Amino acid sequence: MMSISGTFEACNSDPAQIVNELKDFVSQAVSDEIGMRDFERGLFDRLLAMGSALTEEFLRKQGNGDCGETCEVAEKTAYRSEKPAVRRLRTIFGEHQFEAFVYRSGKHPNSRIVARPVGSRLGIDTQQYSPLLQEITMTFCCEQAFHVGAETFETVFNQKLSVDTLERTSRVLGKQAAEFLDSLSNPPEEEEGELLVHTADGKGVPM
Repeated sequence: MMSISGTFEACNSDPAQIVNELKDFVSQAVSDEIGMRDFERGLFDRLLAMGSALTEEFLRKQGNGDCGETCEVAEKTAYRSEKPAVRRLRTIFGEHQFEAFVYRSGKHPNSRIVARPVGSRLGIDTQQYSPLLQEITMTFCCEQAFHVGAETFETVFNQKLSVDTLERTSRVLGKQAAEFLDSLSNPPEEEEGELLVHTADGKGVPM
């Protein structure tokens, strides 16, 4: 009988090889007459492993962000770092890292970073967690306590996230929501309606 593990790590990071392993898994699952629940869990874990391998390939193909020794940022000269900086990124598929140059306001290595070409192109800039990971975790935490959301995320994606991480993510996205609302134009007076504002405290987060 085939052993169906709750977690799965691809021993081969080649996406094409993982696809073959998926086909073998399906054939073996049929042969062993496993139940639907075990089939879904086993298949999903393998799809996560494939997603991790493809994400690694995607990040490798982004290049190192070298735009020359200097570049213009907000009409000011920015200076490339001496060597690529290691950048860590957490996605729904796991932990990843890549190396890319950053640009600073001055030549000193401790000068403020003003541009991250690769990060900006990917839409992650200074963020350690991918946009989709943030979106999914906050969906889990929307109507549940953060520790319950963390447990739910681990159950689905086989990854542990701390409550502190989810709280910080909530604050970051909350700030973005406020900036978005502030950018909206005011509706015409004749279309405005009465609004009752009531404050409350939900799971430690002011509402």
